[in-house]
Amino acid sequence: MFEITPEIEEHFDCSLRIKAEATVEAIALSKSIQIGEPDQQIELAKASGWGTLTDIWVGANHQGNTWQYRCYERLCQLLTTAEIQAAKSATATAYQTSFEVIRNLWDLLAAIGFTGGSILEPACNTLSFMGCQPQNMRIRSQWVGVELDPTFAQIARLLYPEAQIYAQGFEKVSLSDSSFDLAIGNVPFGNYKLFDSRYAHLNLSVDHNIHIFVVRSKIMRKLAKA
Repeated sequence: MFEITPEIEEHFDCSLRIKAEATVEAIALSKSIQIGEPDQQIELAKASGWGTLTDIWVGANHQGNTWQYRCYERLCQLLTTAEIQAAKSATATAYQTSFEVIRNLWDLLAAIGFTGGSILEPACNTLSFMGCQPQNMRIRSQWVGVELDPTFAQIARLLYPEAQIYAQGFEKVSLSDSSFDLAIGNVPFGNYKLFDSRYAHLNLSVDHNIHIFVVRSKIMRKLAKA
């Protein structure tokens, strides 16, 4: 059972270059294995999201043998055209959530009596909320992660094979109402329009759309019964 360790957390305090290079190496590793061994999972968990790699797509950073250019060249070898397009589209929103924030959220949930259950993380990146979940909760939990980007969805699968990972937009995933005890995560912010026939009449931006999907999956049903 993989979990986020202090060593992994310390990595995210490193320079942008180190985080970007580690992310590229994690992507390369994810392309070469079917099952993540413990030592490989440590390297996979150092992938920090496409936001870390924003600079590598900027042509002006490719003058000379820069780290941005080296990362760019490596990714062009590793990714398909569709995966590269998905990566570029995600640079504005795909970042690793602070582990301190994640652990504080779990402390809060423990304080109000949450002990485990069926858990949903939309826009999960590498599913770090699962990796930081206290073990006494985790053994009582079943996880579903949803990640639009296929590259990071695959990394999440290799880190947490016991979780069910959907590699598609949250608005396209078919999840039953009243099927989750908890929805947790750090969904994107921004005025990005999504379409879902159930909520099209609301004309909401992505963060509010996802919020409504999460609420409808469990909370509103629960309140109606109460």
